Amino acid sequence: MIPIVLLLLAALLVLPVSRWLTGDYFSPPALVTAVWCGTLALCLLYWIPYVVLQPATLTLIGQTVALLAGASAVAAWAMACVTRARPNVDGVNGDRADITPTLPGARWWVLFYSVLAIAGFAWYVHGVVTHLGWDAFTQAHRLRVALSTYEIPSRFLFLQYFCLAAPLFAFALWLTGARVGWPLLTLAGLAGLTTLGTTDRTQFFTLALTVFFMDFFRRGPRVTVTRFVSLCIVCPLILVLNFVAVSMWRTVRMDVPISTPAWRTATSPAVGRAVDQFALFYFYATSSYPALDVLLRQPRANTGGLHTFHPIARFLQRARIVQTSLPPYIAPFLPVTRDGVEPPLVTNVYTFLYYPLEDFDVAGTLTYSGAIGVICGVVYGLGRGRRDSAAYVLAIGHLSTALTLSVFVNKFNNTGWWYVLVLTLAPFALAAGTRVVVRRRTSGNDAYAR
Repeated sequence: MIPIVLLLLAALLVLPVSRWLTGDYFSPPALVTAVWCGTLALCLLYWIPYVVLQPATLTLIGQTVALLAGASAVAAWAMACVTRARPNVDGVNGDRADITPTLPGARWWVLFYSVLAIAGFAWYVHGVVTHLGWDAFTQAHRLRVALSTYEIPSRFLFLQYFCLAAPLFAFALWLTGARVGWPLLTLAGLAGLTTLGTTDRTQFFTLALTVFFMDFFRRGPRVTVTRFVSLCIVCPLILVLNFVAVSMWRTVRMDVPISTPAWRTATSPAVGRAVDQFALFYFYATSSYPALDVLLRQPRANTGGLHTFHPIARFLQRARIVQTSLPPYIAPFLPVTRDGVEPPLVTNVYTFLYYPLEDFDVAGTLTYSGAIGVICGVVYGLGRGRRDSAAYVLAIGHLSTALTLSVFVNKFNNTGWWYVLVLTLAPFALAAGTRVVVRRRTSGNDAYAR
């Protein structure tokens, strides 16, 4: 019990310590420590009879957390030393009205993205209705199967990435002072709400978490304790409500020891359903650790980076630059409960370590974890001095969400995550490139005139 208490204390105390040291509650080192320690402590309670985690698994988890948190902390400190930048507490006078937007045509970008998002959702609805009829929306499990087996073609999927890109892009602009206007902000918000029409919880979770972290990073040391506590209650509550609603829509139920038939019989149906939902939530929050334990006992293919760098390999394959077969992106299901538990529970979520483990084994996985920590630390270190930059606010929001979900999945090698990241940052990159070209042409003309 002592390790569980220590893990919970670490998860709780690291946030105020981070605030004291960096001005941010959710600096990358603090975020990694809080999420991994908190969920691991829940797992070690074994409210579901998981396989008992072997020492090798616990060692790998500890090394991963140390590398992610340590590397990001060192990299952020190094960036502060190099740039001589202090945390920008107030942006520009702390008033959005005084901040001059730096992105030309910001409103047109928001409008463009929002229209594409709504068009993508309409295309999705059309595909569902054409192949399954309107009744499919009342049979979410059937709808999910049809989407995963491509019975419903996924050609709409690229446009649906704008359902995340549009609201995130608009929110970042608004946070940093761009006068986007409420009509466009509302349109972008509606684009974001279309994620509720899919059977995939990940889209809404990604949107809500990224908005949450963007707001905290933008305000930085100006975040009050009241705001911190309020948002830390409201955001998880919204996520839990979405989780429960989608579970009920998909009629997902679990018959696990945490909610036995005897318990359901002895209580009211409402209590039984509540316990079922808690069992499902607990399973989703903790099952990646026993899954990782089972995975470490299995032989691995050592696929040399094809998993870890899947988006790049897939692009090269589709562009016919390289001719190679890619391993399946979706991980296989493995049982995570002890022998004799009926029915056995299975999952294909192994924390974000699954892909580097398959590619490079344990040593390469630890190197990968350190590299991810360095990248997050560098971006955070640079961004602390530019809290008035929408591009940095977006980048930190995306990376923070990926770190939060690292206890479940690997967003860093997820094609969809990269699409949204690129789409939200592309307008700023284009604007910066245009300024460079104009500056060079102006300098050349001045030199010629002299």
